[in-house]
Amino acid sequence: MTKRTRTILFLFLAAAFLFAVPSLILYSQGYRIDWKLKQVVQTGALYFKIIPTRTDITVDGKTPKTTDFFFGSALLGNLFPGSHKIQISKEGYQPWTKQLEIQEKQVTDAKNVILFPEKPEFTIAADNVQQIWKTPKENTLLLQKNTSKFWKLVLFNTETLREETIFTSETKETLWDIQWSPSQKQILLSLVRREDIYSFILALEKGQPCNATPCSLDFLGKPLDTLLFSNTEEDRVIFSKYVRNSIVLREANFIQKEMLATFANNVITFTTQGSILLWLESSGKLWQKDTPQNPPQMISSLPTPLQEETEYSIHGFGDALFLREGTRLLSVDTREKNMKEVFSQAHMIAESPDGKKLAVSSGSEIWVLYLQDSEDQPYHLAGDKVFLTRLSNNIDNLLWISSHYLVFSAGTDIQTIEIDERDTVNTAHLIKFPDPKLFWQEASKVLTVLSQGNLYVSEILVK
Repeated sequence: MTKRTRTILFLFLAAAFLFAVPSLILYSQGYRIDWKLKQVVQTGALYFKIIPTRTDITVDGKTPKTTDFFFGSALLGNLFPGSHKIQISKEGYQPWTKQLEIQEKQVTDAKNVILFPEKPEFTIAADNVQQIWKTPKENTLLLQKNTSKFWKLVLFNTETLREETIFTSETKETLWDIQWSPSQKQILLSLVRREDIYSFILALEKGQPCNATPCSLDFLGKPLDTLLFSNTEEDRVIFSKYVRNSIVLREANFIQKEMLATFANNVITFTTQGSILLWLESSGKLWQKDTPQNPPQMISSLPTPLQEETEYSIHGFGDALFLREGTRLLSVDTREKNMKEVFSQAHMIAESPDGKKLAVSSGSEIWVLYLQDSEDQPYHLAGDKVFLTRLSNNIDNLLWISSHYLVFSAGTDIQTIEIDERDTVNTAHLIKFPDPKLFWQEASKVLTVLSQGNLYVSEILVK
């Protein structure tokens, strides 16, 4: 090899080295040539976390990538900035599709994707069911069932399908309302007999007061307006009743049958939130009392006079407080001592499991109201209202099955819907039932449906 040849080879290799090293560095940092735009861009990435595991992710129709077995996650890098069509699929499940935007040097994620079975199975678990209530116990529902004579109340385990009778009616009466005590050891039953409502406390543990013989609340007098368990004392109830052209708010010990404190007069509605007692007066002022020693505090006021023949109710979700005026939903600002309208129509309200969001049905529409700033994409601030869908039928049931998915019924159709409003909002059809009433069992991840006297239990929906 001549000296000239060696020199040329050296210069060529040096030039190649000087070109390759920066190129490799830029490549490792995500720089690519976008031949469509004819310019150098820096790529982004997609991150997914999906239930169930081992699902396929296809980006722009290219060869799919499968999520890992243990965590159901996958990272797809080196994607050009812009909109990309994503499809997530698995055999036997309904697919998830969405257009997602990729930004330079950023990771776009969807960390809460759930795929639902194509045709989930539902089996009959109980029959002759009149009414149903959710209980504080996992995988347990309270059923009112017909008997050969009248009716009975049973605790029903949706996993074992076992029934435990806790009360049997011996007369022709209608069950009006059921409440659970904060300790979950007692229930408050309100029955209607000959257009008269009477209430009593039933303890569920043997040997406790009100177990062998329920504690009647007749000593409170009539007509009663509203009854609630006290959140601070196990043997007390808080109630409102008509006294001399006014509704008074009082407390009583139902074991000793003793009247205790009177909290307020001219009460329209009241509720408890933790250890705090809240009530609305006919003047439109909202009051709270946090401890027995402290006097009541006026915390807010309606912007307009109370509407006659309109139902009012107070709702607390974490630190957020709301007042419903008919179907109108007002947010309570305790600092400014005022209220402002959030929804003109709020037929159903459901709090998410993480306590950061409310699902609201306004007839045929579903919205999400953020109570706190969201930490997941898409990001939202507290107070944001997000529209999800509008249906041809009114929504009859609305509940959360995770902090990012809802299940609802409209007519006979039962569906799930995600709250990720980027591009298409994915829904999944589950089944059809006439006049369904839905309950989600968080521990077992199954949906129970009451329809025409039969109770149905689904297979595991979130696997």
